Amino acid sequence: MDKCRKKAKVTTTEKLILVLWLSCGVAAIVLLLCYSLLKI
Repeated sequence: MDKCRKKAKVTTTEKLILVLWLSCGVAAIVLLLCYSLLKI
């Protein structure tokens, strides 16, 4: 049971990390687009 719980925790943490990376990437793209639009 403990092993299963640990595996579940790892998968959930990995999912959270992936979501954070995706959100950061999207935010960076949006910032770059806004910056380029303002520059032009």
